[in-house]
Amino acid sequence: MKSHALQDIEKPRLSREVARRLGQTIREGRFLPEQRLPSERRLSVELGVSRPVVREALGTLAAQGFVEIRPGSGAFVVDVAVQLAHVEPATWFRENGKLVEDFYQARLAVEPAIAALASRRANPERTAGLRAILRATEIVIARGEVAACIGLDIDFHRAIAVLADNAFVERMLEAIIDDESDLRRVLHRVPGRPVVAHRGHLRILDAIESGDPERARDAMAQALESAAEDIGRLVRGGGGPDPA
Repeated sequence: MKSHALQDIEKPRLSREVARRLGQTIREGRFLPEQRLPSERRLSVELGVSRPVVREALGTLAAQGFVEIRPGSGAFVVDVAVQLAHVEPATWFRENGKLVEDFYQARLAVEPAIAALASRRANPERTAGLRAILRATEIVIARGEVAACIGLDIDFHRAIAVLADNAFVERMLEAIIDDESDLRRVLHRVPGRPVVAHRGHLRILDAIESGDPERARDAMAQALESAAEDIGRLVRGGGGPDPA
């Protein structure tokens, strides 16, 4: 029989794993927007965990914006892309502080290293795709097409992982970046942020093309830290991004 101490240790770990698995099924489209998830009781049986673990996992998914808990009715899948396209950025970031922190901590742990690795593989032919993405970004920024900026931003970072030429690296980045729930869907709606992000991308590409891994690492870290700082400034009521 397990001690209460062990149960206390395992519960958070189990709830995180259940939240991860349920979130994955939602991203894969197994549950559609507005569809009700199975009851806590049914999920606990299917997943082999207790109802409190399921309840905590659903609370995590609600905080991340994947589900909406309706008292007396259950948990319903949220259309994340639609939700993020209409939320008020400062309020959303304020209410989802832990998610924002985790997102940028994970990216800072992975992407500077990816950029450094990509710089070792760089040549004009290999970086042509990155250049094309940035040219397209300039066009959509001039047109004010925020949704297109978001997609191109994600494409740029994925292309760097491809340039790194390491299948495990690509999987690591895919575990962090999700087209529908990526925080850039909120951040890029802040006036001026797409321009600031684009300038950071130009510096990243220049550093990658230089063939200097440390320079590429630093450029990526600075771009990610800039985004996190802009969010912090927004939450504190300090207005939009720093244009520097």
